[in-house]
Amino acid sequence: MDHGDGTVTDTRTGLMWKKCNEGLSGADCSTGSAQVFTWNAALVYAEAHNFAGYDDWRMPSVKELRSLVELCRNEPAYNTDVFFDMNATLLSGVPDVLDPDQAWAVNFDYGLTTTVSRGDDYRVHLVRGGQPSGPYVQDGLCGTAQGVATLTTPSSGLCATGSAGGVTGAASAFTWSCAGSNGGATASCAAPRQYEVTPQAGANGSLSPATVQAVTYGTTTAFTVTPATGYALASVDGCGGSLSGDTYTTGAIVGTCTVDATFSATPVTGSCGAAQGVARLTAPNSGLCASGTPGSLSSAAGTHAWICQGANGGSDAACSAPGAAAQGGSGTVTLSVAGGSCVIDTGSSAPVTPPPGLPTGVSLPYGALGFTLNGCGTGGSATVTVSYSGNVDGLSYWKYLGGSWSTIPATVSGHTAVFTLVDGGPYDADGAADGSIQDPGGPGQGVAPVPGPLPWGLALMAGLLGLIGLGARRRLMGRLAG
Repeated sequence: MDHGDGTVTDTRTGLMWKKCNEGLSGADCSTGSAQVFTWNAALVYAEAHNFAGYDDWRMPSVKELRSLVELCRNEPAYNTDVFFDMNATLLSGVPDVLDPDQAWAVNFDYGLTTTVSRGDDYRVHLVRGGQPSGPYVQDGLCGTAQGVATLTTPSSGLCATGSAGGVTGAASAFTWSCAGSNGGATASCAAPRQYEVTPQAGANGSLSPATVQAVTYGTTTAFTVTPATGYALASVDGCGGSLSGDTYTTGAIVGTCTVDATFSATPVTGSCGAAQGVARLTAPNSGLCASGTPGSLSSAAGTHAWICQGANGGSDAACSAPGAAAQGGSGTVTLSVAGGSCVIDTGSSAPVTPPPGLPTGVSLPYGALGFTLNGCGTGGSATVTVSYSGNVDGLSYWKYLGGSWSTIPATVSGHTAVFTLVDGGPYDADGAADGSIQDPGGPGQGVAPVPGPLPWGLALMAGLLGLIGLGARRRLMGRLAG
């Protein structure tokens, strides 16, 4: 009976057959190409096959295959009005019990029953319904779960044929059995076991992949370690792994484990900037550090010094720049101002050659320093500190004022001369100009001789003494006359 859906029923046996061999379709089985299978593969294929609304298709027994042979026909030996393209050797589901490497098959060219190798490829014609007649021995076969690594105990796809035994979980794999029927062999099946490897990255960095990884027992996995900008990897460990470059590879996984990575700020080593070693009179205010943070800056003994502080465990760097080279003297000199609003005019604050006409017997070993202070405001003052590369103990601070040299009140000690200047005051070389102070001068040694012409103060004193003497003489002459 042809059901018009690619199936026919043999009214003699009650078996429903597919009209076409596997891989073929159409009313005369002319569409597609015939598939071939090994014996085990054919059993697995039949177990999962669904066609014409039925899912209980199976491999036929050798006796059922022989029921399609028509001995009255030859080449091919089957009913060609019902079936098409069956002139081939078709596999049965019956193994050869005398030879575990063979299975029974029927050749429909001549209607002969034979045995063939289970490992060779042959065509398949499926059947459903009825009961396999004759010695239908079926071996147990592992299903689709066989060999597929899994985190959890497999519960489906255990057996292609046969009855599944209980699943046992060992450290390395899940195992079970598929028992055959009617004396068929039992298959031992296994699925490798997986374990979760969890990446855990601290702040300021990442591990990639960032999600939990399912890793098969005995194998490894790897993560890329990436610190955030300005940070470095502090530590990474877990799962028995090791780091190479930016890749952390676990050891062979034998259980659930975690890879931990922590990150710390990148150490910054202080290093001197462009101002290092560049001679200048006033303290530098730029180019101090190429890296690190500038510390406090001091100017002493004719040298500017500062620290470039490292960070996050990085070391500091000690930096310095010499003062300006003195002119008309030796060594180096630095200049700084404190108090009030005065600022140094850096355009004019350079050592200058001492003005001509130094007092006889006085020398300026470090030359004369000329500078201008601006922004002082009317009557403003400033405390000036000048440091020298040599010792100035015992020296006086000389200034060139109004065309002549004289000493001014100053604290001269060690390597430093400190004095106070007032805008428009007696030691302001620019006189009455408001808002600025000029100061050419330097520490000197020696004593200037008293000049020939008396200073106006001494002349005034001599005049007074003369007048006093003249009055006394007149009184004496008056007494004598009396």
